[in-house]
Amino acid sequence: MKQLIRKIFVSSIAVYIASLLLTGLKIQGGYENYLIAGVFITFADYVIRPVISIITLPFNAITFGLFQVVVNAILLYIITLIYPKLSIGSFQFPGISYSGFAIPSFYSNEILSYVIISVTIYSVIKLFFWLFDER
Repeated sequence: MKQLIRKIFVSSIAVYIASLLLTGLKIQGGYENYLIAGVFITFADYVIRPVISIITLPFNAITFGLFQVVVNAILLYIITLIYPKLSIGSFQFPGISYSGFAIPSFYSNEILSYVIISVTIYSVIKLFFWLFDER
């Protein structure tokens, strides 16, 4: 139970951070909607992800697991269908340049937005669990 609550909390923080970083992710309302979005992400991870992973197992085997990015985007799309206060749309990324490292500006259509936002959310979740591992 404690692990489930921790996963919900970390997912909520990840959605909040992703909404700050990427303008394509919008949550209507206050902080309680971030918590509800975290509940839906946790539910999708525990219930829907295993089903989709089994269905897409041949693609995962062929791509050595890179197809999980598409699975994450599909999960995020399902969550936006179930929870209408979470919306994802296209956005313009302004670009970043720091100490010789540069990411140029680009336009992201809606499909690419799902992929980028899902990668951001799941990367933040993995980062939090890596940083605060209790072993």
